[in-house]
Amino acid sequence: MFYTPEDVENEYDVQTKTLANWRANLIGPDCIKWKGRILYHSQEIEEWFETQNPDPKPDEESKPESETQPEPENEPELSKGAKPHTEAKTDTKPDKYSEAAKELLENRLLIPQDLEREYGISTKTLANWRSQGKGPPYFKLGNAVRYRGGEVNKWIAGSKVKIYKKKGLDLTA
Repeated sequence: MFYTPEDVENEYDVQTKTLANWRANLIGPDCIKWKGRILYHSQEIEEWFETQNPDPKPDEESKPESETQPEPENEPELSKGAKPHTEAKTDTKPDKYSEAAKELLENRLLIPQDLEREYGISTKTLANWRSQGKGPPYFKLGNAVRYRGGEVNKWIAGSKVKIYKKKGLDLTA
């Protein structure tokens, strides 16, 4: 059985936005994307939440919330296998995510303003190059021009025009 993010929100009281953040940071329960929908396997999600939130003791359930709040100096330790949500999840599976992450970074979509900020190539120059069939390879998403980070780096490496990278983000790192 599979859950949608909305089902997980209803069952486990975790907002869909939180689930989206976990997916973006490659932490949280494993999910699959099928026909444009994000799905979580029921068994995997149950196991993940059990390791993250072990069942409270029966006597703690009956106490009011103000009594169950731990004091800052006496914070409870995490149970075995539980990890704080801020730590990146380490997979025991083969590089399923690292390969996907590398591919995403290599094929990251850039807008002309990104190239202007990174390399100092004005958006007007990029527009002129596109109209003349020169410049880095691009494609249009709807009516917007996009560049792939890896293709831009390859074009710059083989370009006759000297282009120097400014300080800032690495387009493929």
